[in-house]
Amino acid sequence: MMSYFQKIAVLAGILILGALPSIGKAPIGESPESLIKSFLYALYQTNQDALAVAKNYVRLDSTPNERSVDVRYQAAANHITMLRQGKSVGESMNSNKPIVFIPTVHRILPYTQIDSAIRLAVPLNDDQKSNVFVLVENGKPLRYFFIQDNKISSFDYMMKGSGGPVYFISY
Repeated sequence: MMSYFQKIAVLAGILILGALPSIGKAPIGESPESLIKSFLYALYQTNQDALAVAKNYVRLDSTPNERSVDVRYQAAANHITMLRQGKSVGESMNSNKPIVFIPTVHRILPYTQIDSAIRLAVPLNDDQKSNVFVLVENGKPLRYFFIQDNKISSFDYMMKGSGGPVYFISY
């Protein structure tokens, strides 16, 4: 039988462990800004497996797709690995440098609130544009994110032609 002090110690341990943040997990119900910060941390400041990062943060496209879920998560993981190595994916205009979020330098802004000079030609309706967030460093965009259902639907894009429309890469 447990003594009173043993019961208190066990309860305290449970409470402390429950209060610790879940490292490498997408924050459930958090703001898009918190989700993006957490993703950037997992992407650039941990050694977490790229596939685990993809499964924790990436929302798979709901459009019927012949590729299996595992294949699509692996494609996202490959993209994450390339970003970690500083490599570009296709003709992406996003910055590929590692990003350590610094609140005095970086901001995450809704697409609808950024200066029109750094807006992209995104073929989305207004409701969809409200799901786009931009990581800005000293007034310059570093990366665009498309958020849906508290997951990242896209963290990179491709542009058709010079100044043409932008298409978010989804999995």
